[in-house]
Amino acid sequence: SRSTNTGGAEGGGGDPLDRRPCLFHTAAPSYGAPRARQQGHHGTVQDSASAGSDLLNVPVAERSLDGFADIAEPAQYQALQAAGATARDRFSGRVIWNVNSTATGGGVAEMLRPLLGYVRGAGVDARWRVLRADPGFFRVTKRIHNHLHGAAGDGGDLGLAERDAYVASLEPGVRALQSLLRPDDLVFLHDPQTAGLVGAVRSTGARAIWRCHIG
Repeated sequence: SRSTNTGGAEGGGGDPLDRRPCLFHTAAPSYGAPRARQQGHHGTVQDSASAGSDLLNVPVAERSLDGFADIAEPAQYQALQAAGATARDRFSGRVIWNVNSTATGGGVAEMLRPLLGYVRGAGVDARWRVLRADPGFFRVTKRIHNHLHGAAGDGGDLGLAERDAYVASLEPGVRALQSLLRPDDLVFLHDPQTAGLVGAVRSTGARAIWRCHIG
């Protein structure tokens, strides 16, 4: 997979999606002040997204790093524990978000559930959200997927009409995501379905990292 660090409040780095006229290029409009997040137990920050939100909340159970004590070399296990302590310190008061397009099936969903469980088990506030969108949106992103693999797919276009459909389908997710984020949060956006959210993330002062797992 490939990752693109799109910068944010913490540093420079241009956003390639902001500079190229392509399907994903879209300005991030302002939708008003984000909702407040409340402080929860162990210093984590709780959000108020509901099951009916335009971003589905996927609960992730904590997984203890202690399970690696019997299978890793002592030096490896000590390094893992040290990395967890460093992460707790660096991400204190911040949230690591992951946004993709499905909670079940597919490699990204299979990867996120255990990995985020271990991150949470290490004491880092990591959360998972899934986009809600109409079938037309996924028809467009499937075409992108096929083109990245050099396949014709359904043979349909990826022109201005498809771009407009993609952007329109993302708008509710843009509003929902902006209401959750705070400056210095870190947001991993997975695959073409979420690429159009980069501008929305950056507009909040959070840092966006787009990961492409295909192609």
